[in-house]
Amino acid sequence: VTAAAGGILRFATGTSSSTSGNLQLATSVASSGAAGTTTLAAGSSGSGAGGQVTLEAGRGAIAPGHIILRSAARGDSGSLSVTTADSDRSDGQSGDVFVQTGVSAHSGMISMETGGAGASSGFVSFDIGATYRRSGADMALLSGTGAPGGDVTLEAGDASSPLGGCGGTVSLEAMGSAAGGGGFVRLQSGDTASMASSNAIILAGQGGNQSGHVFLGTSNSGAQGCSGSVAVSTGDSRSEESGRIEMSTGPSVTQSGGS
Repeated sequence: VTAAAGGILRFATGTSSSTSGNLQLATSVASSGAAGTTTLAAGSSGSGAGGQVTLEAGRGAIAPGHIILRSAARGDSGSLSVTTADSDRSDGQSGDVFVQTGVSAHSGMISMETGGAGASSGFVSFDIGATYRRSGADMALLSGTGAPGGDVTLEAGDASSPLGGCGGTVSLEAMGSAAGGGGFVRLQSGDTASMASSNAIILAGQGGNQSGHVFLGTSNSGAQGCSGSVAVSTGDSRSEESGRIEMSTGPSVTQSGGS
């Protein structure tokens, strides 16, 4: 149909005083070949904005409806892909992907989790695409602002085997460079304008027999050059004494203290 404005096509179940009917869009079963595909697509525009596709659950007096996107399972389950289209211009930009809960007195939670497994569980990867002409993009993990502010926790998994084993490792590592210097790893507590700033603590875990070790060291140098230095210093003070550097070993109940 050619007109100034296209018509509206609506599929709806009837109104009911108890339970309204269901609406199902599905292709038929294929006995030998591949089953058909169901596509929901908005129209394109030659001069204006393209149409939108909106999936919205219904409201309810007791609880609102849910939106469930789920792949099929037969042997292996299918994959679920949420992606924006590539840009067809050399100077263009691909679309954004937003995952956000609504504004409320108590906003909702966002959970990203792989399923449990009897063998090996899946992994979660956050990866930023590479660029070869400009600086690589940043990745930011930010907790919420509040009184007090939220925490950011990076925690490796426990060892679940009854035979023992070690827990997982948390690694913070900056990447190297073939021509320039390697990246930095910086751990810093927050600044404050009116009170003493918070502490930065590096602490090994407690063990049933022996606590863990803390190592501070630099790597060996290459074929040429010097190895890196280890510097431990306190900051400058404008009116009071500057901070102290203390190094001590813990006491022992049955043996002499360490050296």
